[in-house]
Amino acid sequence: VDQIMRWLGAEGLEIFDEGHKAKHAFADEGGKATQTGQAVLEIQDPLKYPEIRVVYSSATAASEVRHLAYQIRLGLWGEGTSFPLGFTQFAEEIEAGGVGAMEMVCRDLKAMGRYFCGNLSFGVDPESGLAVEYREVIHHLTGRQREMYDNMARAWQEVLKNFNRALDLTNSSRTSRRYVVNQFWAEHQRCFRNLITAFKVPTLIREIENALSEKQSVVVSITGTGEAQTKKQIERASDQEEAIDELDFSPRETLSRLVESCFPVKCYQEQTDPHSGTVQYVPVLDAEGEHLESRAALELKRELLDRLSLLEIPEHPLDQLVNYFGTENVAEMTGRKKRLIRTLSGKLEYRNRQIPGVPNRLINLHEKNCFQNKDKRIAIMSEVASTGDSLHASKKARNQERRLHIAAELKWSADKQVQDFGRTHRTGQVAPPMYLLVFTELGGEKRFSATIARRLANMGALTKGDRRAEKAGNLDKYNLESKEGRAALNVVYNRILNGEQIVGLDDPKQTLDDMGLLDKSTDGDEIKESEKTNIPRFLNRLLSLEVDRQNALFDYFYQTFLETIEHLKAKGKIDDGMEDLKAVSVK
Repeated sequence: VDQIMRWLGAEGLEIFDEGHKAKHAFADEGGKATQTGQAVLEIQDPLKYPEIRVVYSSATAASEVRHLAYQIRLGLWGEGTSFPLGFTQFAEEIEAGGVGAMEMVCRDLKAMGRYFCGNLSFGVDPESGLAVEYREVIHHLTGRQREMYDNMARAWQEVLKNFNRALDLTNSSRTSRRYVVNQFWAEHQRCFRNLITAFKVPTLIREIENALSEKQSVVVSITGTGEAQTKKQIERASDQEEAIDELDFSPRETLSRLVESCFPVKCYQEQTDPHSGTVQYVPVLDAEGEHLESRAALELKRELLDRLSLLEIPEHPLDQLVNYFGTENVAEMTGRKKRLIRTLSGKLEYRNRQIPGVPNRLINLHEKNCFQNKDKRIAIMSEVASTGDSLHASKKARNQERRLHIAAELKWSADKQVQDFGRTHRTGQVAPPMYLLVFTELGGEKRFSATIARRLANMGALTKGDRRAEKAGNLDKYNLESKEGRAALNVVYNRILNGEQIVGLDDPKQTLDDMGLLDKSTDGDEIKESEKTNIPRFLNRLLSLEVDRQNALFDYFYQTFLETIEHLKAKGKIDDGMEDLKAVSVK
C-alpha cells in the first residue's frame, strides 16, 4: 500500500472498480474482515491521505448495509453526521430501520451529488422490438427421483442421530460437538443443493433442445463443479487400483466423506485443572499409549457406511449435461482442470480439459470465443466465469442469436446473481436475453430463493433508492426473510410445541426433531428463542425431510406467512416501500 501511495502522490485519484469485492471490510460477530477489505480501507484513510479523491464503481454495490463499510469517503458516518460513533452505529440503526431506511440512504446521497446510478433497460429494445423476458419452470420430481430424495433424507436423519449418539459415547467436549455439528450442516446443505440440481437435468435438457431448435443460443449457470470431490475419488482409486467406472461421483459421496472424516470414535474423559478449576476433556489412552476408540461408535460408523453404499443418486449435473450434448457442442467456462467424459463405449474417462495449442490459463477464454463465434451454441459457466465475461448477442460477434440464460441454481449471494445475469444482458446487443429460472416443487429449495430475493430488494434500496429496482423474475414472492416471515415462523414453532396438528404430518414435533431443531432440555423439548425467527436455518433444515413431509411443513409455514401479511395490512402496519401516486390534477 505504501508503495502504491508513493507512486500516486498526495493529490491522486483512486477509482475502486468492482468495489463490491471489498464488501467484507467490516468484521462483525458473524465473521472476520477480509484482507482485501482492510487494504481498501487503508489506501483511502482520510487521516493519512486527506487530499486523495475517491470514486467507487460497481454494478452490485451492496446487498447488505454492512457491505457499505469500505465507502468511508461518502460522509455517511463519523463526526458531523447523524452517526457520530462510526460505521457500527450507522449499520445498526439503518438495519433496524429496514428497507425503507436503506432507500433513504440512497436518496440522500443522490441529493448531495455524491452518487450516480444508471442501469440497462429491461424494457422493449427499439431496434429488435424485444424486451428482457423472465420465465419460471417447475421441474416436478418423478416417482424415482422422489424415492431417491426420500432415501437420502432418511440417511441424513440417521447420520444426525448416530452422530449425537457417538458424541455421547465418546464423551466429546463442547468444542468437538460444535465442530462436528457445523461440519454436518455445511455438508448437508451442499449435498442437497447438488442433488436438487441433478434432478433438474431432464428439464434443462428439454429446454436447451427447444431453444436450439428455435435458433437461440443457451447459457446455463451453475454454482459448483464438484471437481474437488472428483479429484479425491480419482486419487483414492489410483491408490487402491479401482476402475473409474466403479467410483461414486454423486452427491452421496458428500455424505460418505462426512461420516469417514468427522464421525466421532475417539474417547475422552473429563479432568479438572488443579490450578484454574475448569473442566477439560483429555484423550483416553490404551496400554500402548494410543488414543482409545469406542467400539460402539465404530460399529455405528460401519453400519452407516454400509447403509449409505446402497443409496442410488444421480451424477453431478455438470457432467450429465456435458456428456449428453458432447464436448464439441458445449463451451465449458469453469475452474476445473479435468472432467469425467463418458466414451462411445459407455466407459468413464478422467480427461484434461486441455485443448491443443491453448494454454491452460486461456481455456475459458477460448471456450467463450467458440460460443461467441457460433462454433458452439451451448455455454455452461460456474462462478469463475460469472463476472466480467460477455456472452450476450453482441453486434460485433458472429453468434447473434438471442440468448436463453438458464439459472439451474441460484447463487449464494445477490451480487453474484446479478453479476451472473449481467453476462447475457449488456450494451450493444442485437436482442435482449430471456431468463429461465428452474425450480422444483420442494419447499426446502425456497431456502436459496428466499435469501436471494431479500438481498435483491436490499440491493435495489441501497443502489437505486427503490427496493423494486433489482427484482429479477418476480423473485420477490420468495422473500421470506422479512419481519413478517420471522413472525410467521415463530407462530408455527409455538403452535407445534403446543401440540397443534398439521395436515400431512403424523407427528409435527417429531418432524422438528428430525430436522435437528429441538433442544433436549430438562423442561421437555424446546426450541431456543434465537432459533424461532431464524428463517435460513428453518429452510435449510427442511431439506433433510422426505418430500411429502417437507412440502407439508413448508405449505403450513407459507400459509401462516400469508395470513400474517394480511393481518398486518388490515391494521395498516405493512411496509410496502415507495408508491407511485398519479395525480388527476395539481392545485
